[in-house]
Amino acid sequence: MQRNMQYTNFVGKIHTSSLFSDTDFSYSNFEKGYFKDTDFSFCKFFSARLAEANFRHCNFNYSDLTNADLSGTDLVNACFEYANLTNANLSDAHCENCDFKSAILNGTKFINTKFKNTNFENSNTDDAIFK
Repeated sequence: MQRNMQYTNFVGKIHTSSLFSDTDFSYSNFEKGYFKDTDFSFCKFFSARLAEANFRHCNFNYSDLTNADLSGTDLVNACFEYANLTNANLSDAHCENCDFKSAILNGTKFINTKFKNTNFENSNTDDAIFK
């Protein structure tokens, strides 16, 4: 059973090497936080605000980030294998060495997103916006 942390305020908070797997963070606010090396696998982030936060080396595998705002985030070495990012906003994000293997990216916005060595193998990018 998922832990319920909906509507939680993490604005500007620091959590490194934390374990948050299997948690519902829907409608939560992580803006400008620092979460390096944190495990967010199997989590739910429906309509969560994660803008301008640091998620370097974080694990979002099998997570649901539908409608999440990840604009301006640092996602270097982040992993989103089998994650659902339908209609998520990754505009102005830094996606170096990111892994989106088999992720659902329908309608995801990648406007001015910085990519380097990013893996999109077997991802569904229908209607994704790359500008």
